[in-house]
Amino acid sequence: MIRRPPRSTLSSSSAASDVYKRQMYCRWGIDMGDAWRILEGYADGRTQIDHPGDGDMSYWEHPFDIHLATSSIAGWPRIHVQVWREDFFGRKELAGYGFGFIPTTVGEHKLEISCWKPTDASQNDALKASLLGGGPVLLNENVIHQQEDRFRLYTETAGTVVVEAGVILKDFEQHGVEVNRYLDP
Repeated sequence: MIRRPPRSTLSSSSAASDVYKRQMYCRWGIDMGDAWRILEGYADGRTQIDHPGDGDMSYWEHPFDIHLATSSIAGWPRIHVQVWREDFFGRKELAGYGFGFIPTTVGEHKLEISCWKPTDASQNDALKASLLGGGPVLLNENVIHQQEDRFRLYTETAGTVVVEAGVILKDFEQHGVEVNRYLDP
């Protein structure tokens, strides 16, 4: 008998941000451990730019579909997001970074990913950024979902990204991993 590796499928039908700015878009990616591999789909992507009214949320309704296989549950997948704003001149400005773990249970889930962004350490840099736009961004994007150097950053909260995700797990029980298939309402 051939034993297939456990598989996980993640799909999403919508995402929104409560960072109240105009012309927002989201770059997203799936990060996973070395035991995981992609069978189908893309590990990253970008939404369209949304133009909400004043005080409204940005809604992206951007589907993604990824099928994974694993030989170990170590390095469980997580989603990381970068929310960006485009101004009238086409300049891009960071609105926030965030990440969340992909649920370990089967079914439909609503992930609320808290976002943050780096701030300027000096008053002069903060004044310059408020007048001219821009501001600090991460040179190493792994800091978004890895904790090694994040404690050294000056940050501020930057809203929430909501991801509605469906998770399907297959063949985990055959490999000795118990999966809770039913959630209490």
